Amino acid sequence: MSPSRPHSLQGLIELARRDGVEIRPTLLRVLADLYVQQPGHTASEAARFAELACRLLASADRPTRMAVAGRVAAYPGTPPAVALALARDEMAIAEPVLRQSKALGAAELHAVLDLNSVAHAIAIAARADLPESVSARIAGRAVASATPADKGKELPIAVRFLEADADERRQILAALERLGPPDSDAWRKAARSSILERLDAAAFRRQPREFARTLEEALGFEADVAERVTNDSSGEPLLVMLRALGAPTEMVARILLLLNPEIGQSSRRVYALTELYSTISEPVAQFLAQGWRGTARRQARHMPQVALDASDRRDARAVHRETSAATTLPPARRARTNER
Repeated sequence: MSPSRPHSLQGLIELARRDGVEIRPTLLRVLADLYVQQPGHTASEAARFAELACRLLASADRPTRMAVAGRVAAYPGTPPAVALALARDEMAIAEPVLRQSKALGAAELHAVLDLNSVAHAIAIAARADLPESVSARIAGRAVASATPADKGKELPIAVRFLEADADERRQILAALERLGPPDSDAWRKAARSSILERLDAAAFRRQPREFARTLEEALGFEADVAERVTNDSSGEPLLVMLRALGAPTEMVARILLLLNPEIGQSSRRVYALTELYSTISEPVAQFLAQGWRGTARRQARHMPQVALDASDRRDARAVHRETSAATTLPPARRARTNER
């Protein structure tokens, strides 16, 4: 640190060395404030700050760590050790450092990714200066881990979304909405209406196999992924795909009711998923859905064991009555009518 630093800071350091005097949170905040106030530091000053800051961060409370992260995130002279310590913290603390700190090079970013946190990966992907090796790792084009056991962790965010349970999927969606997804090519708007018409017709006829085939042909999904999106018992992949195509809410509710019996049999689940649909933005949905193109599913953790075409095993008149009611009633009336 500079020789001109205030005497009060030296006094804080002396107090911090005494037993029974708990001023370490205050000391850490003051150190960070004084450090970023100066435009530059010598190598010895940066080393001393890094040593003391890392030691204090190890025992600092959450508000203090958040305050320090906010101060040093955009400062160009932050020592890499300090930036890495903050970047490996919980997401609320790590986010500004992951997105802004120039102290994090490729090695530090790979070290953060080793924690296997989807939210951390999303924040890293939003960086303006993302190293190619890190970008490739996040996109699933390359892995940094050497062992086969570790390679299973290096999945693209879109694939990890498919393999996650319902709670983690919602966390991924929330993180993407809050942080913003990495850039992705816009889907052709001209083709959306015709694709949606085919999907809606397949759902109306209760033909999941035809629905999945449309995803393969029109969107370039692999067969496994198309079946997973169509038949997933939680329903979030279906919502993402429909939002990516710009489906109106009325169509989404109709497809949820008719396509998958595990979802459609509960009006509460249909209502909850329709509510979730309203929170998903089109850029986030397109980022995830484009990540499924040309991607084969690794493992069917949540694949429901249901017939592909339920209408083949049901009385045709009963199916007609149910589909007619589902497509003519407004969403609120449908929910009350189908309440279990």
